[in-house]
Amino acid sequence: MRIPRLAPLINQVEVHILSPEERIVRLEKVSQGYHYGVVQRVKLGTRYFYRLEGNTERPDPASKFQPQRRPPGGVAGMSRNRWPESQESAPPLND
Repeated sequence: MRIPRLAPLINQVEVHILSPEERIVRLEKVSQGYHYGVVQRVKLGTRYFYRLEGNTERPDPASKFQPQRRPPGGVAGMSRNRWPESQESAPPLND
């Protein structure tokens, strides 16, 4: 799972994976306030928080999967949300 996270005022961002195997993955601080990382061995339903500065945990505000209607977030399958082939591009804009 590729993770870009915008956090310009934060020096350290980690992903705290809760299930199925608990672990912490540090994201690399890159340009323009982004932190980026690739988390291996992630499957549908994996639960996680973002950990800021090594201690404050926050839910993913962009998570599409909140099975308990509260944090932590979970990984959802994007393939479930694919548009039909005929709708892959945006419709033309009218003047």
